[in-house]
Amino acid sequence: MINDLFVRCTTALDAGDVETIVGCFTEDGTLESPTVGVYTGRQGICEFAERFARFRERGSQLRHFISNLAVQVEGDAALRPAIC
Repeated sequence: MINDLFVRCTTALDAGDVETIVGCFTEDGTLESPTVGVYTGRQGICEFAERFARFRERGSQLRHFISNLAVQVEGDAALRPAIC
């Protein structure tokens, strides 16, 4: 299920689908990337998603390729370390 969630989120990111991206995170979820920074909570995730949706609106196209998905699970939390 974690893999499916990750695929849904990255596919939505590539499509500029802000609502789906935000829906992939819990209310207190955090998206942290060494290249784009830290976004916390639904509002923060929405700002992140809107930023990337604007790239698509201007004609840029992202394509995420997923392989070797590794997730660290600690209790009821899961962490997918970003490598880009």
